[in-house]
Amino acid sequence: MHLLLVRHGLSEWNLAGRWQGWADIPLAVEGEAQAREARPALEDLGLTAIVHSGMLRTERTAELLASGLGLPAVEVEPGLKEYDVGDWAGHTRPEIEARWPGALDAWFQGHLPATPGGESRDGFASRLSDAVHRVALTHPGGTVLCVTHGGVVGTLQRVLSEGGVQVGPRIGNLSGRWVHVDWRDGRAVTRLGELVHLLPPARETESPSA
Repeated sequence: MHLLLVRHGLSEWNLAGRWQGWADIPLAVEGEAQAREARPALEDLGLTAIVHSGMLRTERTAELLASGLGLPAVEVEPGLKEYDVGDWAGHTRPEIEARWPGALDAWFQGHLPATPGGESRDGFASRLSDAVHRVALTHPGGTVLCVTHGGVVGTLQRVLSEGGVQVGPRIGNLSGRWVHVDWRDGRAVTRLGELVHLLPPARETESPSA
């Protein structure tokens, strides 16, 4: 089966440059406009279901993307929530650097196993793998749009790539990645697919917070 994991529209804290994590921040007006503009790009993908992470910004994005597609009711998979950034939630990058000098660089270079008070990298990756497999089991043979978060897509890119290295650019709002799941002898084999951009390049945003 096939999953298209797409980052939500621009949120109010994306605009403010604040790290979100599990903070339940709604879409900005601009994010709602992005989702409406992106919806026609989904019409020819053969989608059979839409799932979101259960957070305000993914729920609203999913509702707007689902409008007029004639699909079943939007579903929730909490395992697709963003990485829990712990004590960094609500802070901008300059604020994080001032309070935790050097920690941001260590995080982006992969040397920090967890943000202060946050989820471990390994725990996050394991949670995402479990969530992808649950969606796959629930929708065998389907093509499912999963409205999720930049950190989710970025982490799946890394763990599913050869050698576990980061693949591709940071994920902008309303961009994402295909993930394909095959079942062989009762075991899930998950493969990374191509990048997808639901908005024209001129309308994409690569906001600094997840």
